[in-house]
Amino acid sequence: MTPNSQHVGVWMENGSGGFMSDLTFEGGLH
Repeated sequence: MTPNSQHVGVWMENGSGGFMSDLTFEGGLH
């Protein structure tokens, strides 16, 4: 659960649509 929060902050900071989708999928897989 801790890494999830970190991942959320990562793609949230990026604010990129493409990156957001990629990171979101990665987070879900993990």
